[in-house]
Amino acid sequence: MSQPFHIPMSTSPPWKNILVATDFSECSQSAVSRAQEMFQGTEVRLTLITAVEPATHGLRIQTDDVHERMEAEAKGALKKLSTEVFGDDARVMTRVVPANPADAICETATNTSADLVIVGSHGATGLKRYLLGSVAEKVVRHAPCSVLVVR
Repeated sequence: MSQPFHIPMSTSPPWKNILVATDFSECSQSAVSRAQEMFQGTEVRLTLITAVEPATHGLRIQTDDVHERMEAEAKGALKKLSTEVFGDDARVMTRVVPANPADAICETATNTSADLVIVGSHGATGLKRYLLGSVAEKVVRHAPCSVLVVR
């Protein structure tokens, strides 16, 4: 009789550097919660990211001050979220990236050498998904590493 196939499980996580994207929605909170579970008791480094997309592409009015306020508010909210969930752990960094969300996530994953990206899924289907696109879907297709999509 042959012996059963056994895969030894490592006690250390396979990821060293995780990128977690948030837009502060309920769906992205699920991604942050999953990251918290994976982070506790490990040596993993974590980067929390949010994108601030300029909503004024193509407009001929000066909007720099509006965008600066949006970035400042995002930085404050991201820092607050980081502190509430992860405390003051030095292994957790925050970044606000001025770009559309999918590009910001993939670019930051490359720049931080992330092994894993965690994103929430809003679960849009049908025409809504077709018209609006899916950030999670774009990240899955273009990220330089594994992607965990959390509902």
